Amino acid sequence: MLLCADLHLRKSHPRARKDNYWEAQERKFRFILKLAEDETKTEYHKGSYVADVERGILLVAGDFFDTAKSDPYLEQWVIEILKKSSARVVCVPGQHDLVNHSLELFKESSLAVLNAAGVIEILGIPNEGENYSQTHHGFNGVINGWAYNSELELVYGNQYPEKDGGNILIWHNMVIKDDPLWTKQIANTGERILRKYPDLQLIVTGDNHQTFVCQNKNRFLVNSGSMMRLKTNQKDHKPCVFRWDKGNLEQIFLPIEEDVFDDSHITEKEEKENRLDGFITKLNEIRPELNENSSVSFKGNLKNFFQINPETRDVEEITWRCVPKDRK
Repeated sequence: MLLCADLHLRKSHPRARKDNYWEAQERKFRFILKLAEDETKTEYHKGSYVADVERGILLVAGDFFDTAKSDPYLEQWVIEILKKSSARVVCVPGQHDLVNHSLELFKESSLAVLNAAGVIEILGIPNEGENYSQTHHGFNGVINGWAYNSELELVYGNQYPEKDGGNILIWHNMVIKDDPLWTKQIANTGERILRKYPDLQLIVTGDNHQTFVCQNKNRFLVNSGSMMRLKTNQKDHKPCVFRWDKGNLEQIFLPIEEDVFDDSHITEKEEKENRLDGFITKLNEIRPELNENSSVSFKGNLKNFFQINPETRDVEEITWRCVPKDRK
């Protein structure tokens, strides 16, 4: 069984990448599927093929796509690849897979298209009044699925005995290993999640694009991280998946190439902000009375200047077009 999350399959080219992103994405996606296909166990009798005993399983803990309504070309591309694969793909929706991040709108998503095409199985969503939180996959255990922003009822007990497979949960939920990823972030640690759900032998999480594993005796929480390096802050990220076999966990790294990032857009942004800062400084030198009405923000200072100088409407229009939307 293969474990992964955050594939973020997309047609568009990320601004931070300078390589052929589509080819890199396809290479990794097919690599993962091949690993899952190799997990398929077949039975032979007297040298002739008999039947599949168990298809290789790929568990995807959400954000299969980068956008909920992906380009039809991308949907068709994925369907054609999965139809030719012997792997059994099981996924829960992440927020990127859901229109407006809403489970109620799941049927409008690209992930629903794959499910209707019969190339992927979806767990963790209410469907026609039934709870699709668990499934059997040819082993003695249960796979539970929780989509983004949900916790469905887990199924345990004598009906699903814990033997070789155990109880497994795939969940698109922000979990961290130790330190918060940003200031004031509120998130559970893997250690806490393992304590909270003691009946689960394996928990596979997504949303956090970093790779880590937490262990409590013979129980594991696995967060594989993102399949692709989308931003320059992931230069040191080593994309990987994990193989799970009867309590044994193995990390498998995906093929990557070096020097694939282009950070020129960051330099350009810094240079633009420096020019804008210089522009404000110059304005204050020319009109010192601005300091009396100065704001704590860059945009506030600009607004003050143009209010005091209504004759500069043409300059104001050009200036606002140059100010980045995220500049305060």
